[in-house]
Amino acid sequence: MVSGGPAITNSAANDRDPRRNASLVQTLPFGSARAIPAGVSAAGGFGGATDTQTASGTLTISGWQRGLLVVLNPVYSVAESISSRQAQARQVDARSFTLTLSASYQFARYASVFGGYTFFQQRTGGSSTTQQFDVDQNRVRFGLQFGYPINFD
Repeated sequence: MVSGGPAITNSAANDRDPRRNASLVQTLPFGSARAIPAGVSAAGGFGGATDTQTASGTLTISGWQRGLLVVLNPVYSVAESISSRQAQARQVDARSFTLTLSASYQFARYASVFGGYTFFQQRTGGSSTTQQFDVDQNRVRFGLQFGYPINFD
């Protein structure tokens, strides 16, 4: 899948590139793999307009054991301020890495147990960045899920 379109940012006559994204999906005998080699977009957020580039992948394992679904998802992202003319307080250059491993096991028709672990790391910096943040997080989630289908006909 490839998508694109205009996402033009004009900051003091400094026009930026249009947005683009691409992804590749491969079906495997035991699940599927998806890769997004690079995506570029303009975004406002951490204190000004930035160019954001993201690369990610997803590995889904589903045919290994009946009722078991395992997903591995790494994501790397870089956000850089688009202009050195932005006010010093509004300059942001950030890099982040997220690695998520999750599993779900359906043990009955309407019930499953799930769990997951996420590691998140973010670093801000650059010569013009006034605020420096180093973030490391470990997130764990688990639970029991019940559901019953409701038909809307």
